[in-house]
Amino acid sequence: MDLDHLQKYRENNRIEAKKATGGLPGSLWETYSAFANTSGGVILLGVEEKKDKTLNPIFLPDPEKLVSEFWATIANRQKISANILKADDVQIAEAGGKQIIVISVPRAGRLDKPVCIGMNPFTDSYRRNGEGDYHCTPDEVRSMLRDQADESQDMRPLETMGLEAFSVASVADYREAYDGAAVKAAGEPIKTASQTDMPTKAASMIEAASGKTAGADLTAEEIDFLISIGGAARTEDGEIRPTRAGLLMLGDERYIIREFPNYVLDYRENSESDDKNSWTCRFTSADGDWSGNLYDFYQKVGKRMTDPVTGEPDEEAKEAIMAALANALVHSDYYGRRGIIVRRWTGEVVIDNPGGLRMTPDEAIEGGVSDPRNAMLIRLFNGIGVGARAGTGVPLIFSLWEKRGWQTPRLHESYEPERTHIRMAMKKRDDKYKKVTIKSDSQKAAITEFLWENDFGRTADFAELLKVGPTRVKKLVHELESEGIVTARGGNRNRVYILTKKEH
Repeated sequence: MDLDHLQKYRENNRIEAKKATGGLPGSLWETYSAFANTSGGVILLGVEEKKDKTLNPIFLPDPEKLVSEFWATIANRQKISANILKADDVQIAEAGGKQIIVISVPRAGRLDKPVCIGMNPFTDSYRRNGEGDYHCTPDEVRSMLRDQADESQDMRPLETMGLEAFSVASVADYREAYDGAAVKAAGEPIKTASQTDMPTKAASMIEAASGKTAGADLTAEEIDFLISIGGAARTEDGEIRPTRAGLLMLGDERYIIREFPNYVLDYRENSESDDKNSWTCRFTSADGDWSGNLYDFYQKVGKRMTDPVTGEPDEEAKEAIMAALANALVHSDYYGRRGIIVRRWTGEVVIDNPGGLRMTPDEAIEGGVSDPRNAMLIRLFNGIGVGARAGTGVPLIFSLWEKRGWQTPRLHESYEPERTHIRMAMKKRDDKYKKVTIKSDSQKAAITEFLWENDFGRTADFAELLKVGPTRVKKLVHELESEGIVTARGGNRNRVYILTKKEH
């Protein structure tokens, strides 16, 4: 921040100003918790927000004493659950000839979340949105607590579910793909199923009217295979049960939703990007005419990603998009809400999944050390050659898009519920669109430009973009709605805005 020109900043998703003239304000700790549990931010003490939303430094009595009190409080585990700050994250600085305190709060690691300001994370944890700090919902707290575990969520066997939960068709198809990937890795020619001596038992069992084969008996060889890849495991009482990863990857949807009640996979396709609610092709895990598991969803989406007429997207782009899908599938929080949604229009693919990133977006783009939410699912996808090669996933997408001069992909998180979104537009960065005419100031033009480049936007996005407060953003968005330029979707904190129509 340019502290000599504080007036050009506004409170937003990453900046909070507090006077602190009477000592450390109690709301300071709510903001500390909120920044730590969201994307980090800067707290300014000795700064006031005026009626016009500008930030201005004021006289701060004894800042050294306040800093000492701050460190004493944050070290008290009865008051603050975790101190995630380094010594240089709290500094006394000069702004406009006055001393202020600048507290730089990083995004907390998953082992520290939820950072709370009392002993009960369900009542004392906060997050940040464009409107300020808010109490975390119970679902958000449970998600953060699940992420604290050192053991991957998907490795444990399910005590109450038997092998009947597997789709025999999926197991057979996955096994063929697994063997083929192993042969390819060894540098030998790959034989098709018709060229091998593979058993025909599974194939004959697939001929069910519904297309679903859960409940059919697996052979001893198939069971041994599932155990060897981590899809099944023995419990302490000696019973062989599906692991959570095995159930998600190769199970039947009727059994998957028993363990993951909010589980849904949803693919939507339309050739027109300005039609957000009408789909020329759509399938979901609940359709009933296929297994509904991750493996079959990945295969079905893959078949839709290359248009036989236009060739769009091409094989290189398809590989990157499918890497993004695999990344979403293995990093999802399957106990979270709303499931996985893949939306495709001509020249554009958007993937949303439940659960936030376990690293910062910048670290994910750079390809930092992975911190998987579902390590066993990664192994199961690696087993069929998906994601096994270094440099795949998010870094592959960004590097390919940069090489081709396409619009930079957008990777971001949203909250209530916690979700991760990636938008991949296969359009040149210098593409010129016929913009909507705006008879107003440049701030509304900037919001409109943002929505041309992104699938949707939130008030927090606009506040950060314009460096203005939530009141100003609400006024701008209301005017854009009244003019028919933007349309709201969702309610309350889940509300997003889209352009009413994009004209090419």
